[in-house]
Amino acid sequence: MASVEQAEYAAVLEAIRHWPPDARRGLVRELVKSLATPQATGAKEGRHAAESTGMETPDIGVADRPAKKTLADLVGLLRGDQPPPTDEEVECILGEERMKKYG
Repeated sequence: MASVEQAEYAAVLEAIRHWPPDARRGLVRELVKSLATPQATGAKEGRHAAESTGMETPDIGVADRPAKKTLADLVGLLRGDQPPPTDEEVECILGEERMKKYG
């Protein structure tokens, strides 16, 4: 960072340090959103900027997030390479774990 950028960064940080937590969280959401979609500019962004200056948190809900991709990723992580254990295998695993825990 150049010294001018550091000064601006420090000034912005100091300015928002006194904002209420909800307003700071709203700013964080907007910053993260701007990193995810750098081309997303226009009327919607202007509306949020106007709301932010009024110390109101912009309404960014779960619907604005790409939940479908997140859910697919989570299911993929949980799926695994092997079939699920049978009831007998589960009982065996539970018995082994109980032996480890209780002796």
